Amino acid sequence: MGNLQAVWTGVPDDDEQSFTLEFLHYFGLTWEKVLVGAEKTYTYHRFWDACFAVNALERVDGMTIADLPVILGGCTAQTRCNIIVG
Repeated sequence: MGNLQAVWTGVPDDDEQSFTLEFLHYFGLTWEKVLVGAEKTYTYHRFWDACFAVNALERVDGMTIADLPVILGGCTAQTRCNIIVG
């Protein structure tokens, strides 16, 4: 569990230099310092749809996204995304 801090959906897929510079501009840190899987080549990250930042991250054993409550008057359905975490 954690708090969603930022979502970057404008991930460029044209070249590594654009990706690294825009990542730094958006998040304020180099991707090599914070990105899960940063040791992999740029081609691994190239086609990602988004990057996001989470703070106050805590491990919660036995809980999944499906266990989170749907707030009445808010969303009527949960949206789930595949998130790759190494």
